Amino acid sequence: MQNEFKVLVKRKIPYLTKGLGIILVVMILILILLYFFMQPSTKASYEMATAYFILAVPEWLKKASVFAGVVLIVFLPIYFAARLKISALLSLSEDSIIIKGKNLDTIIPFKNIKRIYFNDLKNFLQQPKDKMQIVVQQKDDNSIVFLLANYYESGVIIDTFSKVISTEYSIFATNSLEMFSNEE
Repeated sequence: MQNEFKVLVKRKIPYLTKGLGIILVVMILILILLYFFMQPSTKASYEMATAYFILAVPEWLKKASVFAGVVLIVFLPIYFAARLKISALLSLSEDSIIIKGKNLDTIIPFKNIKRIYFNDLKNFLQQPKDKMQIVVQQKDDNSIVFLLANYYESGVIIDTFSKVISTEYSIFATNSLEMFSNEE
């Protein structure tokens, strides 16, 4: 039985990623507002569109859209860097899950695990992404989320978890609420 798996741990810095996400959404909304203001000039020549921009678009929107563009260029890479996945090794011992990687050393005792979710991820067209997401929910409602590095090990890791840990499992076959649970 295999007890070690390569995983990609999703690292998020809670306030930083949430704050940057809100800032990016606001900046995108400002640019969408500029797009709607410029809509009447879409079929005009570039000279007419420039004249329309100079004469019809409010001054505050011009300044805000320039600011939004600069903020998007600067903050978008920072946002994605803050949400990087760290390569790690997941090991199952007799009484805990051990996740070790660069700048990451997490031990989750089996007695602290409330539920484990196995999600076979799909894109928005419901086509398989060939990625298995595993969420370990602890009794204190903290969760650790990671992706299995090798999708072909999905069945092996589910079998290994079910043999080693006696807890609640949920296996989501799609992103919808269709799921299979060990409670049935």
